[in-house]
This record gives sequence, C-alpha cells and structure tokens, in this order.
Amino acid sequence: MPDASELQASLAGVLRYFRHPGIWIEVAVLALSLLVVELLRRTVAARPADRDRAVGFGRGGMRRIAGPLLALLLVLIASSVLARWGVNTGLLRLAIALLGSFVVVRAAVFALHILGWLDPLVDGHDQVGFEFGGGCASLWMVLRESVN
Repeated sequence: MPDASELQASLAGVLRYFRHPGIWIEVAVLALSLLVVELLRRTVAARPADRDRAVGFGRGGMRRIAGPLLALLLVLIASSVLARWGVNTGLLRLAIALLGSFVVVRAAVFALHILGWLDPLVDGHDQVGFEFGGGCASLWMVLRESVN
C-alpha cells in the first residue's frame, strides 16, 4: 500500500495537470463531441420506427455502434487539429483509446447477436455461479451489473 507521501505526490501531479490551460481545451472539445453525438442520437430516436422488423433490427444495432463511432471520429479529428496547434492532447488520446474499445465491444456484441451466439454465451455465463451468504450470483449477473 502506498504511503502518504506517494499519495500526496500523485495528487499534486494531478492538480498540476488541471492547472494547465490546455486541459480545459481538451475537456471542452470532449464535452462538445459527446454533446453533438447525443443531440444526433435524440434526433434520430425521434424519427418513427420502421414497420419492417428486419430493417428495424439492423438500424437499432447500427445506432448502438454509430454513436460511439461518431464520438471517436470527432475526438480523433479534434485531437489532430489540437496537436497541430501545439496543444497537449493526453486526455484526448485517453478518450480515443476508451471510445475505440467501446466501439469494438459494441460491434463484437452485435456480431454475436447476429450470428446467434449471444444467447448461448449468456446462458453459459449464467450457469457459472457462486454462493455467498444467503444468496447466489452468476458470472453473467456480475458482468451485467459491472457494466450498468
């Protein structure tokens, strides 16, 4: 366990990072990118649903991937523009890695769903469980609740 001086040094480093004006530019760009994605998501969600179930299924799945993908593209563009202006883009690089991971996970889950492998995978995770106290928790329950 780290001692108090290590924690103070870490905290001082974080506070120093937030005193730099470039970080607030990165925070603003990230917030603006996510706001644009949310506004577009609400605009698309307000449109009437398709009667054709297959078309609705495809669009619904693509909407789940399109939002994070659009956010990733906006942050990538903003990061390259800010880097050309000489702004440190450490926070945006972190956001790019996280958004990229989010897109990959969403795409993988959607692919599993299309292939028909998601339900058996969920069932398999639901069968692996452990008891503690008076209750029981399955692996699927732990994974699902860690995401929510």
